Amino acid sequence: MKNFVLLCLQIAILVFALGAIFAIINFFTDWHLGFKGAEVPGVPAAIAAFLGLTGVCVGLERLLNRNGARA
Repeated sequence: MKNFVLLCLQIAILVFALGAIFAIINFFTDWHLGFKGAEVPGVPAAIAAFLGLTGVCVGLERLLNRNGARA
C-alpha cells in the first residue's frame, strides 16, 4: 500500500512540474500550451500554485521514503 502511495506522489510530482513548466512557457511566450485542448494558464499565480504543489508532494514523498528506510 505504501508503494502505491509513493507511486501516486511521484506521478503528481511529474504532472505538477510539467504544469509549472508549461505555465512558465505560456507566461513568457504566449504559445498557449496545454493538455488535450485545455490551456495551462500563464499567470504568476498559477506558476506559484504549481510550484507549491510540486514542493508539497516532493516533501511528502521524501518523508515517506525516509521513514520507510528506517524500518
